[in-house]
Amino acid sequence: MKFANEFMNEVRKKKSRLSSMLSENYANEFEKKLGEMLERHWLPLSNEESLKEREFAVDGSMAHRSLVNGTDLFFARALLIGDEGRLERKKFRFEALRALEDPDEVSRFLRLLMGYLEVQIILENIDELSDSVVFMDGSLYGRFTHYYREILVSGFEDLPLRLISSMLELFRKCEEMNILLIGISKYSRSRAFSRALVRSMGISAPSSLIPSDMEIIYRWKKNSPGYSTPLVLGDYAVYWEMGRLSEEPKDFLEKYFPNIHYNEKEWGKKVLAAIPNAPAIAISYVLPEVGDAPLRLDVPVNLLGDERKIGSVSPFEFAEPKLIEQVISHLLASRGGREVYNALLYIADREVRISRDVVDSVYKSILRDELGLPVEYERGMRRFFG
Repeated sequence: MKFANEFMNEVRKKKSRLSSMLSENYANEFEKKLGEMLERHWLPLSNEESLKEREFAVDGSMAHRSLVNGTDLFFARALLIGDEGRLERKKFRFEALRALEDPDEVSRFLRLLMGYLEVQIILENIDELSDSVVFMDGSLYGRFTHYYREILVSGFEDLPLRLISSMLELFRKCEEMNILLIGISKYSRSRAFSRALVRSMGISAPSSLIPSDMEIIYRWKKNSPGYSTPLVLGDYAVYWEMGRLSEEPKDFLEKYFPNIHYNEKEWGKKVLAAIPNAPAIAISYVLPEVGDAPLRLDVPVNLLGDERKIGSVSPFEFAEPKLIEQVISHLLASRGGREVYNALLYIADREVRISRDVVDSVYKSILRDELGLPVEYERGMRRFFG
């Protein structure tokens, strides 16, 4: 059954609202003023040449399977490539855990595991990356600020802290070794840029009225290649707890990480106390050509010669375009066309991606052979993965 008629009826009932989210026309006076403010913060692409010649890319992938006895299997891979094919490094992590009760924690654990692996593969090979550009898939700000509570997985409660600690080290090492770290997101749900525009308009608006960053650029700038005024993100994602992080990291640890091992509590406090002094993150949205999908760039500002910190910017502030001009140049120089937004990341993505075949034939067979025991998926997964 296709339920085509039922779907058509639903679309017709919601046609007005759907059209307002997709059309380039302004739905109301608020959108008109927002579009005018976007115009003031949209800049033409420059022809400035990139300065660094060596480039690297890091990407990861993940998979999850549940066995009939309730065991959850987690697979995560990370790949670092670059320097014109002269460097290739791989990392793999496999975990088998007794059934996790909360499905949200399953996906959160997978994302944390993969994110941690991606950062670790850079740190483990950092000596080979000096004086270069390193592209990472995804948002650096989101990776650094969205995991400020423990994960409800026995034995891994401290994994968010380990990711934060490794990112603090990564930001520091990149500055020491003259590495320009650039996060590239093909998609973003963030409203940070839109909210900054609304604030510049001198008005307040409910979140439900503010479109996402990607929406306003796609609707009103899809025929105007360019990039947005860089926005420096500080405590934007954690403003309600920044005071506690700065002054009472012990209280923060006890509230959000109550179950980490007592031997790690002092270490955990130090990690949390360091967050306000971490470099703020500059973001910018780039539209490389007419009709293309916008990309989001994230760069720690310490790598751009800026000293602003997460804890000193509340919640965000616009920066001069020159702050990120070199970053835009690197992005455009490494672009391979509309479908290849970044040549190295495109290759890394294809190479590191875990296919269904690999998990359900290769990995499953290895697991079965090594254990000498049957490995059977739970009934729901058997329908899709065999």
